[in-house]
Amino acid sequence: VGGSGQEAHRPVSALSEDLPPNLHLLTLKIPGWKYHSDHTVHIEHLDDDEPVSPGPDLGRVLIRLFHMYEKDEHPELSQPVTMDLKKLMSPLGEVMNVEERSLTGVWAVKDMKRWDWMTQDMDDDGDSSSVDEDVKETIENDYTVTLQPKDI
Repeated sequence: VGGSGQEAHRPVSALSEDLPPNLHLLTLKIPGWKYHSDHTVHIEHLDDDEPVSPGPDLGRVLIRLFHMYEKDEHPELSQPVTMDLKKLMSPLGEVMNVEERSLTGVWAVKDMKRWDWMTQDMDDDGDSSSVDEDVKETIENDYTVTLQPKDI
């Protein structure tokens, strides 16, 4: 595309609105992995002659949002932020489903098994007394997500 450089540049955005000042868009891409989006299904079919999914799924988008503030770092900007992903992502097309994934995007968080760590804070039942009570479910309904301070 040639030109004199005098042409007006029209801003283009994949998002319908600006993000709040305490959120940062880390990733917005079509995942390039060439395996089934359900990692458990992928593992079950590793020895099959035919791959479960031969290429990237162009109907999926991986988005990573980062809450830039720590808890109590700022009176307003350290507060949890709730976003409607269906509305936010509308320029890309209709959002059909939202699921929380691991940081790599490989595992669905609902399928992950967390390790239990023994710490000095644990009581005799193995329960930690230092669990942050402000932490709640990240995806509240089909399209709304809440990011707590320092969440990705």
